[in-house]
Amino acid sequence: MPATLQQIQEPQEWDLTDLYKNFSDPVLQSDLARLQEQAEAFRKHYRGRVSAIAPPEMLSCLQQLETLSERIGYIYAFPNLIFSADTQNSEAKQYVDKVMEAITGIQNNLLFFDLELQALSLETFALLQNAPELQSYRHYLSNIAKYRPHALSEDIEQTRNQANLTGREAFIQLRAVHLGEQTYPPVTSTDGITVDTDAELSALLFNPERATRTAAYQSVRSVMQQHNSLYAYILNTVAQDHKLENLQRNHPSTLQKQLLADEVSEPVFRAIMKGTGDRFDLYQRYYRMKGKALGEKIRTADTYAPWSRKTDTPTMPYARGIETLLKALEQFDVNYARRAEEFFLKSWVDAKNRHGKRGGAFCWYVHGKHSYLLQSYTDDYNSLFTLAHEMGHGLHFAWIGDRQTYFNSNPPMVSAEIASTFNELLLLDYLLQQAEGDKALTKSLITRQLEDQLNLLFRQSTISRLELAVHDRAAVGSFDAEFVNTQWLELYQNLCGMPWRSCQSINTTGHASAIFISNRFTATNIRRQILLVWPAIRNTWTWAKTSFRATWNCFLSVAAWTKSPPSKNTSASIWKTPIRFVVRLRMWRNYSIVWSLVFNITTPGTTGNCWLWHRLRPQPMPKSIAIQTPQSFNPLLPINPLPQRMTIALLLNLQHPPP
Repeated sequence: MPATLQQIQEPQEWDLTDLYKNFSDPVLQSDLARLQEQAEAFRKHYRGRVSAIAPPEMLSCLQQLETLSERIGYIYAFPNLIFSADTQNSEAKQYVDKVMEAITGIQNNLLFFDLELQALSLETFALLQNAPELQSYRHYLSNIAKYRPHALSEDIEQTRNQANLTGREAFIQLRAVHLGEQTYPPVTSTDGITVDTDAELSALLFNPERATRTAAYQSVRSVMQQHNSLYAYILNTVAQDHKLENLQRNHPSTLQKQLLADEVSEPVFRAIMKGTGDRFDLYQRYYRMKGKALGEKIRTADTYAPWSRKTDTPTMPYARGIETLLKALEQFDVNYARRAEEFFLKSWVDAKNRHGKRGGAFCWYVHGKHSYLLQSYTDDYNSLFTLAHEMGHGLHFAWIGDRQTYFNSNPPMVSAEIASTFNELLLLDYLLQQAEGDKALTKSLITRQLEDQLNLLFRQSTISRLELAVHDRAAVGSFDAEFVNTQWLELYQNLCGMPWRSCQSINTTGHASAIFISNRFTATNIRRQILLVWPAIRNTWTWAKTSFRATWNCFLSVAAWTKSPPSKNTSASIWKTPIRFVVRLRMWRNYSIVWSLVFNITTPGTTGNCWLWHRLRPQPMPKSIAIQTPQSFNPLLPINPLPQRMTIALLLNLQHPPP
């Protein structure tokens, strides 16, 4: 463990010894045995008598369950984190299977409790919800109640849990294992560096040289194409399992089931999908303009290409990236930055690029401990923004851990994504301040943010449409790779507009893109489109007029998302006033309200239950909010009300979603 940040020069590997030393750690074995004994004892003592438990004893029951769940979290996280960092680690894979089997047995011993709570009469359940002793568990109890119409008998629930070991979860794990075994054709960039990992190849999609981007894109897609049928089969199997579960639990659809879990109403989701679908012309207009600037047609491989053939973004080595991120966070609050610094000093981050490492990035929170961040850092600004994003999750959970018990420590995705996006905007503000006077870097940073939001809103919602199509098809029968490929090609054509060549995929059959999507969709949890809800939440900030004031700048000539075409002068003068690409959200007073909303520290037990998360539409701000600052917050330190730059995602017409 490094003593100072100066000792960290290269991307780190995380240290998991605060969970367990290794798979032979006797503490790991004893914890597993103890949990099984405690679960059996809890079942023996309480099964069949939940209806007679008074609120004081119910409080004790919930606290016991939380203790068990927290320890299960340690055991579950350890092998899975090792496997994520190296999917070729056979010992980790075997231990994941062993732990999952043991945890399933423990959970099967405990699931009677929720089922008996759901079986209570509405009057008895309401008495528990309103009992003073259980106020910190009110949201948890509400979540139990909403699944009442979808609960099965205990023996069927246990059977489903056991079947998952060799069913849906096994197929998802199969995709992860298989993908981790793949090797990609190496690509050499114009600077003479040869790369062959998924993360490094993905980073080359930002390269200014068209040939390099093409080679990197084809390297990954060629491997995916080889396994088109396999990934489609896995996708079909998982989707069919969702269909069977929907029938058993009386869910109208997989979409409805996932929205229930994510605490998002279907009208909000539909409004967002319609809003993005109606304005694909913005996506098309932007990339036509970009193609004109580059003097060539934009293809899928060129989505993130720089606006100039010259390299206009310098590299960002890991050590400097850490320093930059911490300085950006420090502008918000010194304590906030110091808590982020702890992640690096204690090696809670695995940023090293290696073969077999899981793709993408994540923040894995272990209640009672802390979060672990994973990414493959590639010495560029995109990696830095990814690090900022995951750090936002980690810091969010850090303050949740200070204030909330286990059952209230898992916010729905809608609120969870605010802190991560907030961190990205802090970083963007800082980088733009540092780049003042450097027009090329400023342009690169702004277009990076803009294109990130364009792809989040439009390309990601297109992926969501594919997922909806997949589940609709699964509801009536199975499907194969051809169905997925065809659906994706049609949806992508609709996104890019006609003629199709204006946003042409390298593989004109659409198979390469579709295989990639099939691979990413193995979880089929209808989660990606939920990320689109965050613009609506940001808009609620503007409604809270007692705390915020928003000032808007025009983007091109479509600030109100009108369908009038941009003027010729707009295109010509676009870079003369680059601030037109962003929207500023100014904090009128200070960030105290942000601490409350983003970091979920208003009242213990309110995770996901704040007025903000449940009502994504204009409404009066509560006359008073009990704002609690985190324990380590020092009110004597200055808080700088920075202007937060927002992109055109905030212009989405979500001010009045259906109730």
